[in-house]
Amino acid sequence: MKNHKKVLSLFVLAGLLVFLSGCSGDITKPIVVSEGNWFEWILVIPIAWVMSFFAQLLNNSFAMGIIITTIIVRTIAWPIYAKSNDLSIKMAVAQPEMQRVQAKYAGRKDPESQQKMQMETMAVYKKYGINFMGCLMPFLQMPLFLAMYQVVQRIWITGGTYADSVTNKMFLGINLENAGNFGAIVGQGKGDLAGWILAIIVG
Repeated sequence: MKNHKKVLSLFVLAGLLVFLSGCSGDITKPIVVSEGNWFEWILVIPIAWVMSFFAQLLNNSFAMGIIITTIIVRTIAWPIYAKSNDLSIKMAVAQPEMQRVQAKYAGRKDPESQQKMQMETMAVYKKYGINFMGCLMPFLQMPLFLAMYQVVQRIWITGGTYADSVTNKMFLGINLENAGNFGAIVGQGKGDLAGWILAIIVG
């Protein structure tokens, strides 16, 4: 049990490091291939290339590039999402039994009681097919969606490698360049309907 927790902690820590590394990127900086860091080379630049490719095919439409790329990214991440959702369902079903185990040993801090509680907890996990590794699934998709967010924020910025491919920034009456900080895209100001539609597509 202790070894499992240590391994799980290491994986979770690694996931957090990846997440934080990507999160530290400057979203006001254009995407320049020759200046990309490791996170950008692995995820941001490939996603930007895909978005640029489809945008160019569709009259340099930034919005259509976002829509098609989002579909592709979500399709790639679907197995991870499905497993995460399956784990959530199993945890919800197992919750009553977990609570009974916790109530049974409430206030009993001696090593023997703690060991028994851990064993009974593991038995519940096994009964419902809950795998500790499944807890890592949400962390695995974080870098992918973080990269998508960065691409949407940065691909159009002047001086970027792919900026010329997304020059048509209009979407249902709003200028996506002016909504680069997602202020309008979450339904603020005018263009509320368009903002919510795009927020659903991206998020």
